[in-house]
Amino acid sequence: MSRRNTVIFGVAIVNVSFVWSKHTLQHIHFMGMVGVSVVCAGLIGWQAASAQGAWAATGLVFLAAISWVDWQRRIIPNRLLLTATLLILMLRTTLAPETLPGALAGGGIGLAIFWVLARLADGQLGGGDVRLAGFVGLLTGVMWVTPALLLGMLLGGLTAFGLAVSGRAQMDEGFPYGPALSLGASIILLWMMV
Repeated sequence: MSRRNTVIFGVAIVNVSFVWSKHTLQHIHFMGMVGVSVVCAGLIGWQAASAQGAWAATGLVFLAAISWVDWQRRIIPNRLLLTATLLILMLRTTLAPETLPGALAGGGIGLAIFWVLARLADGQLGGGDVRLAGFVGLLTGVMWVTPALLLGMLLGGLTAFGLAVSGRAQMDEGFPYGPALSLGASIILLWMMV
């Protein structure tokens, strides 16, 4: 697939996923969708020359979209996450099938870790966070899922502390955890692409 076709494909997939998820994303502004599309085009165009770059850049765009929605609405839309998961599976299967077992193992590890944490967190971690951890594992693979999730948890802890200290939230209140997990995964993905 040429670089130009990859960019067009990536932008189309992101926009289709937004339209498909429109009932969940009713309060997301059109300019936000345009902004995510521009980022998508840039990232995919920048990294489309390699298989890893294509799925990592696509994953970064979805992580940004998921973070934005979670921060605004405190929900991780299942349809957006499902679209992202299917697209990453398709890209890995098509471009680098030898990486698929490690990606699936990473997704399983991410799901398992956060499923246990959600049970221990007394309602502070939702099902969307658990599924997002599985998506992070699918993106990073078995070798990098643990560092990505640990970094996301560290960033989430710092966010919670900052919100509590600033008086913007109480320690017993929940806060959107998706952006912290996504940022941790994004840092690891960028590290992997460099």
